[in-house]
Amino acid sequence: MKPKRVGQLFLLIAFSSFFFLNGRNATALTLREAIKIALERNYQILNFKEELENARLNLELTEKNLFAPQVELNLSPYGKLWKKGMWSSLSELQLTGKIGFSNGSQLSAHYTGDYRLEEGEYSDYYGVQLDLPLFQDVELSSPSLQLHEVRLSVKKSELELDQAGKDLLINVIKSFYRLKELRDSLKVAEEKLKQREREVEKLLQQVNLGTAGRLELLSAKINLESSKKELDVLQDEFSLTLDEFCHSLGLEKTSSPLVYPEIKEEKLKEKAKELLMRKITEEVLTKDKEVKEARWAVEQAELRLRQKRQALSPSFSVSIGYSSGNKLEEDELEEWKATFGLTYKLFDGGQGRLSERIVQGQLEIARRNLENAKRSAQLAILSKRNALREALSQLRLLELKREEMRFQEKLKEEQFRLKLISSDQLRDFQIERMSSENDYRAALHELLICYLSYRQALGMDLEIDEVISR
Repeated sequence: MKPKRVGQLFLLIAFSSFFFLNGRNATALTLREAIKIALERNYQILNFKEELENARLNLELTEKNLFAPQVELNLSPYGKLWKKGMWSSLSELQLTGKIGFSNGSQLSAHYTGDYRLEEGEYSDYYGVQLDLPLFQDVELSSPSLQLHEVRLSVKKSELELDQAGKDLLINVIKSFYRLKELRDSLKVAEEKLKQREREVEKLLQQVNLGTAGRLELLSAKINLESSKKELDVLQDEFSLTLDEFCHSLGLEKTSSPLVYPEIKEEKLKEKAKELLMRKITEEVLTKDKEVKEARWAVEQAELRLRQKRQALSPSFSVSIGYSSGNKLEEDELEEWKATFGLTYKLFDGGQGRLSERIVQGQLEIARRNLENAKRSAQLAILSKRNALREALSQLRLLELKREEMRFQEKLKEEQFRLKLISSDQLRDFQIERMSSENDYRAALHELLICYLSYRQALGMDLEIDEVISR
């Protein structure tokens, strides 16, 4: 092997054994620590957390706008009033307040004071009024609908964050073990390259190569170039996977060894078989993110349609008020007032009915989207179940091949002792066995990812401690 390539490969292998944590010394990085760092620093998670916080703040602001008491002060400390052929100085004070309720009712109060500075006279007047809608659906009041939409946005943000967190966890685990697979594959590729170079060197040492010898040398050189290409591809893939892994964790590169926890193989296979026995029920489908969002859209459309229909019906209201005070040049006033109101649109040019038809169409679209989301969720779950079943079957197949390779290893060693095969042939088999072992580990990792993905699709907690050692 050329010195330059040896140096590059050595650095890459060393780099694969040392991973980086931003601002840390070279301490071991475990899988669970990597997951923790990703959940704290991944840019997508941070964005979703910020969006959730904004949604909650918006909900708080909406509640304050709708239901918190609001008090307003208007003060005119100095002014002029022309009355009865003369000017007089005037000072005015107005204080108003109101509070709303989710059923659309409102309680308001006000105070007004007028002061004539020259005469030393004043008047003050205050009142309280309660406005109540009658025979109205509380859910369809404007405050209730507005609050419902804002609360729904909070639910959507929570759902997005939960989904992103689970996706990130699975991706971190996948990348974590993929780095191990690539590191092991690089070792096999290195051994294969050394073996191919030895074959070429042996052939070059032979004198007077015939046609068959030249053909054998050409074949060996082709195998050597193929091994170099394979090594280059693995190096590029390793570098890319490592960069993606770092990016998902939100880290810069600094040396830190990766510690790969063992997968509980038997427990994983047992859990995978149990999971395949679960039925895909309607309850499972309702846990899907797209189905939840589609169902919320249907609920919103239904509320809007009910509101439009209620707006076409007569509306009744009652107002109860009390006022008291004295005004300039008038006796003291005190009065109670109660009024009943009826509002009905006699003619609006058909706008109300058109609005109702538009919302009815939006509801039909939302319902079709819900059915489509359920079907899509069912197909996605079936696809992930099939992937889990295939991963389990592939692992069983490679287990048998693994056992076969063990027997073949004993046979090859016996053949080598009896000088039936050369050392090169034995080494070729050992490289093949290393590659076969890597294939088995990769299949085990794939089973783990398929198992976690299927649990996620079923709306279950991932619970990695059941199948991955600490």
